[in-house]
Amino acid sequence: MPTQPSPTVDDLERARTHGGFVDRSDWSLLELAGKDAVEFTNNYVTQNLKDLSVGGVLSTPVTSWKGTMVDVVDVLRTEYGLQLLAHPGAGAAVTSALKTFMVNVDVQLTDVSADWGLFYAFGPEAKGAIEAIAGTTLEGDRLWVGTVGDARVRIAPAWPALGAGYHLLVARSDASDIREALDRHGLRPIAAETWDRLRISEGIPGFGHEIGPDVNPWEARLADWVSMSKGCYLGQEVIARLANYDKVQRFLMGLDVPDDHLLPEKAVLTIDAQSVGTVTSSAPGVALGFVKAAHAVAGRRVVVTSPEGTVEATLADRPFWQRMANGGIGARHG
Repeated sequence: MPTQPSPTVDDLERARTHGGFVDRSDWSLLELAGKDAVEFTNNYVTQNLKDLSVGGVLSTPVTSWKGTMVDVVDVLRTEYGLQLLAHPGAGAAVTSALKTFMVNVDVQLTDVSADWGLFYAFGPEAKGAIEAIAGTTLEGDRLWVGTVGDARVRIAPAWPALGAGYHLLVARSDASDIREALDRHGLRPIAAETWDRLRISEGIPGFGHEIGPDVNPWEARLADWVSMSKGCYLGQEVIARLANYDKVQRFLMGLDVPDDHLLPEKAVLTIDAQSVGTVTSSAPGVALGFVKAAHAVAGRRVVVTSPEGTVEATLADRPFWQRMANGGIGARHG
């Protein structure tokens, strides 16, 4: 399990102004090898893995036949096949989803999570710190493999938060060396509670909250991670139909809440006494929730109702999807 510090009053401000890192050693690392590994996996994700060259990195939903998400994984293309980073609690589901169809193909899937440590570094100073640690300039969406001290490290771009995001994969026995290197270069460990508040403020969907078997990629504003031209994959017909016929019923929205009020998850959002959505993630003063498409407009006021009572909140956009084409809504047809 990852080592998590206790939150302090300075945690949030330091993370916003400098950045930090989170221990993600509870994530799953799945390796797929064999001559059919890339083509096989391409049949179960929304991005086009066939165009991913060795050293390339991307994020993609793994989908079910219903067009919903088993998980959203980071994919690292290696000379032997693929490495998939899956959220905590999702590794077994991704493994099961893939192995269900692993018939008459040259693919070997191995869960190597126990052998690896994983850190996620983010924020305004993350890129400079990671480049100083690696002793090189990082290139776009490319994997860097090298040594830091005596530790062999893989550095991969990851979902950005507060300007940047990187995953650092290292043998678990060397994890403490990388933790110390991050600390030396100004990136401090961030408590889990602090990271969750930042995640919600940024609008990054979380597994079990905004990513799951009842959510499709359009709803979670992951349009940039859905190829409309790659051909067939599991759930593709449903996903394409939702986009082509404008049938997406709801979209992820931010919620700004006065006085650092903490909204209960699953609380109901209403406008003019009509239910328009629910809260999916919450931290003091901020939340995420799915809102019916007709009402998913930044600046609109909603009433949040739960057993604890009612409070007003304001729908808001978030940086994570504002960086995407059309705010992460609508097919990119690419």
